[in-house]
Amino acid sequence: MLFLKDTLPDASTGSSADWTRGRYLANALGHCAECHTSRGAFGQMDGAKTFLGSDLGRVVPPDITPAGLAARGWNAADLQAFFATGMSAQGSAFGEMHSVVYLSSQHLSPDDLRAMSTYLLGDAPPAPAPAPVQGDITPWETGRKVYLGVCAGCHGRVGEGRPHVAVSMQGSTTVRSADPHNLIVAMLDGIGAADFPGTERLQDMPGFAKTLSDEEVAQLANYLRVNWGGQPGDVTAATVKALR
Repeated sequence: MLFLKDTLPDASTGSSADWTRGRYLANALGHCAECHTSRGAFGQMDGAKTFLGSDLGRVVPPDITPAGLAARGWNAADLQAFFATGMSAQGSAFGEMHSVVYLSSQHLSPDDLRAMSTYLLGDAPPAPAPAPVQGDITPWETGRKVYLGVCAGCHGRVGEGRPHVAVSMQGSTTVRSADPHNLIVAMLDGIGAADFPGTERLQDMPGFAKTLSDEEVAQLANYLRVNWGGQPGDVTAATVKALR
């Protein structure tokens, strides 16, 4: 009786045929808001925070509002590639989003992929933020050494990534996110090997919870965020400890 009607407002604005079709795909069929919108005291979706992300699950759903997507470098073409293949310049799908792509969105038609991307960004999409400028990494020398020791073998010495092995750190949506939660969780837990549409496959990433201290993980996270993410180095050992 309380929450029967769907009154969740749209996060984007538009009126085109693509926007209207994308609205149906994202809301009626895709249920994007179920994960990407936070909940109220009774479990209902919070209409004041549509698509602003939530704290559901170990890997948390990020902000997918037009502003949130643009801040992490997303544009319509990259979104369409991501929904179709699970991979884009911003990285690869992992956690529950991998299942969404592999079991669902890869099967959408090109027209539907375009429509859903149009809805998420709006008819007048904001310009994607440019690639972040490298900050001062001097305070994060320990993080740099950890990266070269345990990450660079797969992700590359300068974060360029390796095809069929590991994604690039340059432009990574996880590294560019203001919330370091998923970055820390990925480093602690690792990410399992994943098949993607077509013949693409990425090898597993080991977790480092047993081999790196809280301070080392914090230093590594800050090195990544400052070096490639355009974010402050504000991750602390206490932040990491809380996510173990």
